[in-house]
Parts: sequence; C-alpha cells; structure tokens
Amino acid sequence: MPIIVCLKEPGINLVCEGEIKDDQKTAAEYDALFPNLMVKDQDGHNMVIPLSVDCNVAFIKEVTQAELDKRKAEAERRKKNAEAQGGLGNVITKPEMLFPGGRAGRG
Repeated sequence: MPIIVCLKEPGINLVCEGEIKDDQKTAAEYDALFPNLMVKDQDGHNMVIPLSVDCNVAFIKEVTQAELDKRKAEAERRKKNAEAQGGLGNVITKPEMLFPGGRAGRG
C-alpha cells in the first residue's frame, strides 16, 4: 500500500511503498524517531502525526492506489490549466489596485 509523507518545508508530498502496521512494535519504532500520535483517518487507514515542532514531517498516511491515481490526475489537470493560463501556476502576482489620487472628497 502506498504511503504519503507530507513535509512542512518545502511543502511537498513524498510517496513510497509500505504500510503502517497497527501494533505496539510499529508504534515504538515511530516513538523512537519522534513523539507522535498514531490514529486512523475517516477511511480507516493508519496515520502518524508527529507532535514535535522541530520535526519537518507534517504527517505520514496510508492511501490506496486508487486515491494516489486520483491525486496524480488532479495534479496533471491543475498543471494543464496553469499552462493554458499563460504558465502562471502558483506564481504570486502584484494586484492592479491603486488608491485614488487627488484631494476630492476630503473634508
């Protein structure tokens, strides 16, 4: 089953093959790495959330292959939309708003 490792900085997701087992040994292994919270998400998949502020990992989560394929298709769709709009993508642009000039309306 694929596992997604979500990083804080840079804000990217890494995908690897494996599983997060529901046993004390796995919980102890993650506790040795960082203080954490092991929970299940709404779909019943295991999830590890590091509680340490110093840890660069936001969470580690099991996903199905179908969900991973859906995420890849969504990323491709966003990439194509960004290219169709001139390749701006996630670039922050300066707004074209100005304060009105002159002295009109001042008491």
